[in-house]
Amino acid sequence: FFYTGLRADEMLSLKKENIRLEDNIIVVPGTKTGNALRYVPISPKIAPIIEEKTDRIWTLHKSYVNLLREVKRLTGGVHATHDMRKSFATALAKQKVDAITIKRLLGHSVNDVTENHYIKRDFSELRKAVNNLDLTELA
Repeated sequence: FFYTGLRADEMLSLKKENIRLEDNIIVVPGTKTGNALRYVPISPKIAPIIEEKTDRIWTLHKSYVNLLREVKRLTGGVHATHDMRKSFATALAKQKVDAITIKRLLGHSVNDVTENHYIKRDFSELRKAVNNLDLTELA
C-alpha cells in the first residue's frame, strides 16, 4: 500500500494480469472515478516482493485482512489502510513532487484545461516520483 498509493478496493481487485513485470507497472482498474484507471510504476523497494509473489500473487484478501489486523494491533485501531494512501501522497509532497503528478498517481481528477490539453507529460515523471519515494522519512 505504502509504495503504490492504491485504495484498498483497488488493491483487492488486482489480478495477476494487472502486474506487468516486463514494464515494471501495475495497471490499476478503474473503481472509483473516471481517472482511477491508471498505470502506477512499481517501486524498486517493492519490486522483489511482487516478483516473488506473481505466481500466487493475489491472495490479497487474506493479506489485506492480516494487514488490517496488524494495523489495529499496533495502533489500537486508530489508523486505517487509507492512512497509507495519505502517507504515500504526503511523502511525494515532501519530495516536492508537483500536485498534478501526485493526482495522477492517486487516480484523482485533474480539472485544469492547460494541464489536460496543452502540457504533455510522460510516464517517466510518474516513475521518477515513485522510484524516489522513501516512506521511512515520514517517521
